[in-house]
Amino acid sequence: MHTADLTNQRPWEVEAAFEEKPATLASYGYVSKGNKLHPCSLALLTERCAEASFWGSPPVLLVWTPETSRLVVPEEIPYLHDALRVRERKAAKSTLAWCLLFLALILTPLFLFVDSGKIVRLVLIFYALPLLVGVASSIHTLRKKIEYTRESINASVTATRYEAWLETHQLTYTKWLCGCFVALMVFEMPDTKEAIEAAGLVKPAVWRGEVWRLLTCSVLHVNFQHFWMNSLALLSLGRVVEVHASRWHLPIVFLFSALVGSVFSLLLLPDTTSVGASGGLMGFIGMLLVLGYRRRAHLPPQFLKGMLLNIGLVGLIGIVGYDIIDNAAHLGGLVGGIIVGLRLVRGSEAALDLAPTKRLAYAGDIALILILLTGAGAAFAIVARYIK
Repeated sequence: MHTADLTNQRPWEVEAAFEEKPATLASYGYVSKGNKLHPCSLALLTERCAEASFWGSPPVLLVWTPETSRLVVPEEIPYLHDALRVRERKAAKSTLAWCLLFLALILTPLFLFVDSGKIVRLVLIFYALPLLVGVASSIHTLRKKIEYTRESINASVTATRYEAWLETHQLTYTKWLCGCFVALMVFEMPDTKEAIEAAGLVKPAVWRGEVWRLLTCSVLHVNFQHFWMNSLALLSLGRVVEVHASRWHLPIVFLFSALVGSVFSLLLLPDTTSVGASGGLMGFIGMLLVLGYRRRAHLPPQFLKGMLLNIGLVGLIGIVGYDIIDNAAHLGGLVGGIIVGLRLVRGSEAALDLAPTKRLAYAGDIALILILLTGAGAAFAIVARYIK
């Protein structure tokens, strides 16, 4: 489905990056998230392309028309540009309204009734900061004049084709890892504090010989919000790792980075108890940072900038929540990911494709099994503590 000559063109830029349009369906149609085909009329296609899709139908990823032989992104169809302008402004207005509403609902009772500075900062980190970013982005969109010049169309087509190309790939090991998080969250729900004591990174217990906690802590979370944010990050970063490397790279990077993150936490924050997948997730960012630098000629211009922005954002959150966030684990995970990236992403002029060797595929399968066994071990430790 995605064969391409990577030496000359990026895989999402070649004509064959997307499938041929369905010959037996209507002349017009679109593909939504999940690669679902929706044949329709031109009027309905225009209407769907103009929808902001904030709470409604899944967004339009690709379209087909009588003028195209394959699926293409909407920006490549000139008579859909007006609909896309409407969509962008609708999305900005909707995002701005919802972000302001949620900020009011969160901040008003927070500053009126909550005395704990730690709780205030926790809410600011996990809720207020992302909402403020949404407000700033929406205002910027509404203030600018949305025009489709030849240059802006080319840039927009490249960006949207890349995003659509990523979405057309099916995830495998990312879903297994996410399923492990979900399963452990179920075991944690009866008593999160007891679960963390049972299998979290309790530093004195590690020094007493319970070294397995260096890994079991990486599949546990403090609360549902912590789990939810890490799961979203996993699905986003995991997709990029699986598409640009392979599914086997994913568990290798996560396992090694989570372990390095736990060791950093053990040595640099000896008096705290830690849980969370953030070390492994930072490993993805570290590995993708190396990939973005060494394969910059084969990747979109915003790829490397995006990884650096992620690191900066995590650093900012760590500064604000210095006594809530395990910055040592984040740093260790990033270092672990960079180490794996330097080992697996060789050279700077090679093609984008990181075809795995048989040895790496075996190592990836073993790493996934170890992660799943880690989850099973954490679940066993939690149940055993509940029974006591």
